[in-house]
Amino acid sequence: MESLTYEVASELVAFAEVTPPLKGECWVLGRKYCLPHDKAAMTEDIRSRLWCSYRKNFRAISGTSYTTDAGWGCTLRCGQMLLGHTLICNHLGRDWRWHPQEKEEKYWKILRKFLDTRDSDYSIQMIALQGADFGRPVGQWFGPNNISQAIKKLAVHDSWSGLAVHVAMDMVVVIEDMKTLCRRPHEIPSGVKVTTESGETLHMEPMSYSRSQSTGLAAPAPPPVPADTRQHRSKTEPSTAPSLEHALGRSHEEAHVHAGSARKRKQAKSEETSLKAGAKTSIGSSGDKSQPSSSAHSKLIESGDFMKLSMSDFRPGESSELAEAEGSEEGFRPLLLFIPLRLGQDKFNPDYTEALKACLTLPQSVGIIGGRPRHALYCIGYHGDHMLYLDPHTTQQTVHIPGPAHKHASFPDVSYHCSQADRILISDLDPSLSIGFFCKDEAAIDDLCRRLHKDVLCKMRHMFEVTESRPVYWQPMEMASVASTREPFMLVTADSDGGSDSDHDGFELVDWPPAGLPPEGVL
Repeated sequence: MESLTYEVASELVAFAEVTPPLKGECWVLGRKYCLPHDKAAMTEDIRSRLWCSYRKNFRAISGTSYTTDAGWGCTLRCGQMLLGHTLICNHLGRDWRWHPQEKEEKYWKILRKFLDTRDSDYSIQMIALQGADFGRPVGQWFGPNNISQAIKKLAVHDSWSGLAVHVAMDMVVVIEDMKTLCRRPHEIPSGVKVTTESGETLHMEPMSYSRSQSTGLAAPAPPPVPADTRQHRSKTEPSTAPSLEHALGRSHEEAHVHAGSARKRKQAKSEETSLKAGAKTSIGSSGDKSQPSSSAHSKLIESGDFMKLSMSDFRPGESSELAEAEGSEEGFRPLLLFIPLRLGQDKFNPDYTEALKACLTLPQSVGIIGGRPRHALYCIGYHGDHMLYLDPHTTQQTVHIPGPAHKHASFPDVSYHCSQADRILISDLDPSLSIGFFCKDEAAIDDLCRRLHKDVLCKMRHMFEVTESRPVYWQPMEMASVASTREPFMLVTADSDGGSDSDHDGFELVDWPPAGLPPEGVL
């Protein structure tokens, strides 16, 4: 079936059926429906998923003239849909259903994260800017692994959801790695680059969030203070380092910090403290201004330069989210697992059909980012030999909201839902895809791994591997995470117009041999 591009108004979209109505058993994201008896229930289920499609007339993406993602952003939109369903499962549950005039506060908070603005965690702007790290500039088509890695990078800044995103590389799912990641506290990554006009590069310290043992709510952990600095800090003067929360409240693509005004505020506060304490104005208790500052934050304040923060290195959440972060159990974060695969050489290998279908029957399934050579699709289920999908190739007007998005309790959301999925023959799928699973807690991870062995790999054991621990010839997990943004499949060279998905097939070829193979002679 051909995928069409629609220009739609702001009414609920229901695609016209161009094939006979479905009958018999049908699966949608781990739920079984018997048609036509369960048609209404299945329609309500599909309509409750977030539908992210092409948008136009949004603010130009930083450093480019792009005001629409039509023609190149379909994979990014599919990633948004899969992540949107994951967040709904995490905060509202799989049984939650959307209705017009929806009042659920958590739903609106989730939806705001996908608006086409720089202030949204998972906006098209933020996702597109992540492509630079793996050679995909804005306007160029993403591969399935590319979007998986982009989501992984952005999720660390969503303190409210606290998702641990794991991308299984080289077709190997390591249980130990997933659980280790989920047990780590949610942390804004280090290495946020702050460059002064003089060319000096500073680094903002990370801030981690752990669940309180008494309340279960997330609380920010203070950044570490070097031992040689801690002894010089005055007991009467609080740290003058700017809080990362304050810095993160700025524009997310590019924030400008005028440190001069901050320096004046620091001096005034220091003078007031000194008068009360009867001591000289100083940073350390000894009054020696040459003492080392507590962090790069203090150095940033004292420099007096006009700073420019590169927001492609981090994406902050709202400061109010710090006290609202949710988790499924004490000290264990919910997991979003991506398994990027290539199931065939030039076309989909039918030997994988039953195993791929089985993935969508698991209760942990959040769908598949795949599609056809010219079109990325969000696959949500199957019926017989057809895959059911939500199609992002519909160009809609951007939903414009005056002012910061978090200040709006609601806004027109009908264009983010559609009531019917399209279908495509599984044999017509592009062999490159990324399968997603969501596990709320550790028990769900154990159940997923058991089901993968029992229901999926029994149908095609070479599809991927599930192992308890890392192979001995693999590099440590920390080192692997640095190199994980690479695309394990190499895209065929696109046309010179920027590589939109509308004018090339977007095939991916296996980079052989894979990095996970043992050295020669090691069994």
